[in-house]
Amino acid sequence: MICTTYPGAQPPPPAISFDDPTDGFHCITQQQPSAHLERAKHMTQITRPSARKTVEAHDPAGTEHGISGKGLKTGQLGLLAVVVLGISSVAPAYSLTSSLGPAVNAVGLQLPAIFIVAFIPMILVAFAYRELNADSPDSGTTFTWATKAFGPFIGWMGGWGLLAANIIVLSNLAGVAVDFFYLFLAQVFGNPDLADLTSNKALNIATCLAFVALAVWVSYRGLHATKLVQYAMVGFQVVVLGVFIVMALTHASSGDTPTAIAFSWDWFDPTKISSFEQFAAGMSLAVFVYWGWDVCLTVNEETKGGKGTAGKAGTTTAIAVLGLYVAVIVATMMVAGVGGTASGSTTRTTSPISSPRWRPL
Repeated sequence: MICTTYPGAQPPPPAISFDDPTDGFHCITQQQPSAHLERAKHMTQITRPSARKTVEAHDPAGTEHGISGKGLKTGQLGLLAVVVLGISSVAPAYSLTSSLGPAVNAVGLQLPAIFIVAFIPMILVAFAYRELNADSPDSGTTFTWATKAFGPFIGWMGGWGLLAANIIVLSNLAGVAVDFFYLFLAQVFGNPDLADLTSNKALNIATCLAFVALAVWVSYRGLHATKLVQYAMVGFQVVVLGVFIVMALTHASSGDTPTAIAFSWDWFDPTKISSFEQFAAGMSLAVFVYWGWDVCLTVNEETKGGKGTAGKAGTTTAIAVLGLYVAVIVATMMVAGVGGTASGSTTRTTSPISSPRWRPL
């Protein structure tokens, strides 16, 4: 038996009776007007949105993962702005100043190779972060993603690990900035005694705190102010590094630099590194120079252009920084060499690259 129900309280349509003249059967058929079908479809359509609203009530963020909003203003940063923020956080000139000398002391002529090898884990992490961000954009990044994947304890460890690393690294970088700040003043005013002010512990700490306070003030002003400051700083860095590359290559090719060496593709061969100890030392130094590109992911809720903007910016930043590093390293090696006699085969601890003459660059 087939039972048919009709929407609402409306009674079923009347039956139609007729006789079949061909075989004498008396047939009764039930009329199903199209109007009733249309009404049933209409009721189904108005029922579905209510179910969707019920899901949204349990999902304030409007995503399938239930990530809540944080009151951040969306649509403030485009792809270029996020890339600029990423490059400024990496600080190419700053990172090269801190790591180039020790790295060349560790691996010598294979300096470009070790920087490229160190880039491999960075780009893989960038790809992974890009996919995580496309699926669940959240300014908590590692904390949020690790919590949802492995539980709150792992997420807590990841979040606090990043926080502790930033506190340690940024405080040390501020200390390095103090050293170069007074060196800069000594060169501007032609007074070498100004560079020795960094040995004054009280003055050193006070200047370091002043730099940190200035950075906090810029951050407090908001993302728009931060973006403008970073545009200026990144533009200045890139211009200075570009001028340095051109000048270094010009001097190396002119032959007026006694430390200059000829370019060789062997510099890009990591298998020519003498020992694993040197390789490990070079890797630990080279990985440091990519620190900071992941800041692109922390602004993922404030970007425009869709969920993939921050992930694309992270990948673009890593690749752009690699290209800049390789260009600067090759130009520096060609003009300064890596050994005391510019042959790369003598005592590496006397490398011209790591001498005070090259540190400001």
